[in-house]
Amino acid sequence: MLVPETIKNMKASKSSEKQWWRDAVTYQIYIRSFADENGDGIGDIKGIISRLDYLKELGVDAIWITPWYPSPQHDNGYDVADFMDIHHEYGTLDIAQELIDEVHRAGLRIIIDMVPNHSSNEHQWFEEALKSKPGSVERSRYLFRDGKGENGENPPNNWQSVFGGPAWTRITEGNGELGQREGTSRCPSPGTSWPTRFA
Repeated sequence: MLVPETIKNMKASKSSEKQWWRDAVTYQIYIRSFADENGDGIGDIKGIISRLDYLKELGVDAIWITPWYPSPQHDNGYDVADFMDIHHEYGTLDIAQELIDEVHRAGLRIIIDMVPNHSSNEHQWFEEALKSKPGSVERSRYLFRDGKGENGENPPNNWQSVFGGPAWTRITEGNGELGQREGTSRCPSPGTSWPTRFA
C-alpha cells in the first residue's frame, strides 16, 4: 500500500516532469547556418546529428529547431509551403526521424518550431484561397476583406507591411475582375485568419 508521502512525491515528480521546460537550457538551432554535413554550404539535419555530443557537453537539455519545412526561403523558412515534409536542402523525413531518435538517445528533448499562424504564398491552401470565391472556407483561412470605396478601390484600412508598402493587395478574381484585398500577400508569409475552421 502506498503511503500518503509516497503519493505526494509521485505527484510532485509527475508535475515537475510536465514542466521540464521551466528550468531547461534550450539551444535554438537555425538549421541553415548551424552545421553542414554534406559540404554544400547549407546547414542540414545530419549536421545537427553530428553535433549532438557537443551540445550535450554544453549542458543543453533541449534543442529547438527553427522551421525545417519546404519553403521558398523568403522569410528564413517561416514562409512554409508544406507543413508535412522537410526542406530538400536540409534532408528528408527519414533523416528528421533519425535526428529525433538520436536526440532522445542522448537524453535530450527536441522542440520543432511549428508556424500555424501563417504560411508561404506558395502553400496549397493560399493558392486555393486565391482561386476560391469570397466567403468560401478556402478564403476564410486567410485575411481577405472587401476594399473601401464604391468599387473597392481603397484598402480596408491603413495597415503597412513590415516588408514595405501597404499590407493589402487587390487580387484578380476567377472571373478576371478586380476583387477583394488580401491582407498579407505582400509578405511572403500570408497570415492565417484565426479563429477559423480548417477543413
